[in-house]
Amino acid sequence: MKRLLVFLMMMTAPAFALPLRSVGCAATAEAAVKQMLAKTAIADVADGYRVEAVRFDGVRGKTWAVVASCADPSWPRVAMPIEAQADVVRKKTLLVHSGDRVTVLSDVGATRMELMGWAEAAGGEGDAMDVRLGSLSGDGSRTKVRCRVVKAGVVEVVR
Repeated sequence: MKRLLVFLMMMTAPAFALPLRSVGCAATAEAAVKQMLAKTAIADVADGYRVEAVRFDGVRGKTWAVVASCADPSWPRVAMPIEAQADVVRKKTLLVHSGDRVTVLSDVGATRMELMGWAEAAGGEGDAMDVRLGSLSGDGSRTKVRCRVVKAGVVEVVR
């Protein structure tokens, strides 16, 4: 049961890791990260540090280097933020937030409709999301449609 719980926690974590094969160990943890970013060869130091993996945290939008000790593998790993790798992490500007009132555009032939709705999720330009329309359907429920974000506060129906 404990293994299943750990497995489920790992699978649902909002992050992913890229394992690395370190060539050698640097004198300090900071030097190991800098050399990994510069993609230069690391001078092998017996009691140094190496970068084991690079993790991206999708919730915080940050990238972390997991650094381990070469002297004693049983020592805990340390996560160090990687600020210089911002080009790897493409940050998308959110134009629509969950719960925002949005204008829903729909083009059918020569007819263009503009409706009011509420976003069910957040998204940037081009992201797909469900939108709850403001008008009630025949049975009294609100209709959901699949839309794509066009600009701030504006979405269009996906066909």
